[in-house]
Amino acid sequence: MIMKIFDFNIHLPCRLESEVTQTISNESTMSAENLAYCFTRHEESFALLSNANFMLFNQQLFDGVITPFTDLLHQRFPAPLLTALVDFRRSDSIAYIERAVAQGVRSLKVHSYHQQIDESDYGAIARICNYAENHNLILCIDTSYGTTKMYAHDNLKLAAFIADTVKNTPIVLLHSGGIRIFEAMLLADSQSNIFLESSFSLSYLQGSSLEADMAFAYKKIGTDRVLYGSDFPYIPAEQSLKEHLDFFERHRFSDSQIEQILYTNAAAICAL
Repeated sequence: MIMKIFDFNIHLPCRLESEVTQTISNESTMSAENLAYCFTRHEESFALLSNANFMLFNQQLFDGVITPFTDLLHQRFPAPLLTALVDFRRSDSIAYIERAVAQGVRSLKVHSYHQQIDESDYGAIARICNYAENHNLILCIDTSYGTTKMYAHDNLKLAAFIADTVKNTPIVLLHSGGIRIFEAMLLADSQSNIFLESSFSLSYLQGSSLEADMAFAYKKIGTDRVLYGSDFPYIPAEQSLKEHLDFFERHRFSDSQIEQILYTNAAAICAL
């Protein structure tokens, strides 16, 4: 059974390096022309998708125009979502976001490990979050858990701070907190504007006891607040979809719950 699919987490490096940090570093310098080229290279992988959210890691990308990429993207998807990683430390961060929004960005992202965020940054991040809430933008927070930086940069502590700062705009916890799935669940259970997104973690943890915890968490907060993501190309598109469908079957998700996770929830928050 294949329904409409909205993949909430797609990256566009043309190749994966042996070190993930190097791939992310490469993403961080991709121009609009690079993105267009890599989108074309990967386009076959998106054949089953009805829509998608593209993660843009170059924090200077919107100092220029990105029409070489967006023109191509709109030929494939009617209303693609663009998520911009925001350099909240820039003195002109709000002006930068305004340029990004003018070019189609509807979602802003912070990434604790990559941006080396600590509590001294929270004030600048709050300014970004308040702007997002006042302008109906989605907020995405990387809540993966791992690497040697997992203790230095606490992404769920950051997520809790952001949840205290904004109460209305959607807050998406990318990767569902990884092995901290219950902490992510508790955050989402406390506030109705918080969503859990399944990318990478569901594939990485399949077969472990934490897989059952993910199923419990998704049902506990309600499947109307769970979003499907692949984290492509870190997880290949077909592999991700198969693993999700197998997960739904093993843990007895209904057809309507699956439809919510795979498509309708993401479509709904994009329409806000």
